[in-house]
Amino acid sequence: MNSTNTTDRRSFSIDSSVDRSKERQLVGSLSDSYRFKEDGLIKKTMSIIVNGVAQHLISYYDPQDVIQKKLREPSTVPELASLEISPELLVKQNFRIPPLVE
Repeated sequence: MNSTNTTDRRSFSIDSSVDRSKERQLVGSLSDSYRFKEDGLIKKTMSIIVNGVAQHLISYYDPQDVIQKKLREPSTVPELASLEISPELLVKQNFRIPPLVE
């Protein structure tokens, strides 16, 4: 057996106490097919088009920071939560999971 595969890469499993749905929220469908680097960061991207120009938001995070609630959700940041987003902006996008608008 090649030990390099087992020492430098592993299948993603956050923690045995974390259920599959939470794991899927953190890493998406990659948890079933991708071998993550041990202690590596997760990358998520979101792209929207504003006035015909693509804007990209790229996020890198440690899944343990999410589980341990070290990161804030945008809805808990008053400056972000109070922003009004035009419905037209949301409708014209191709989100896999549309944002929840309260």
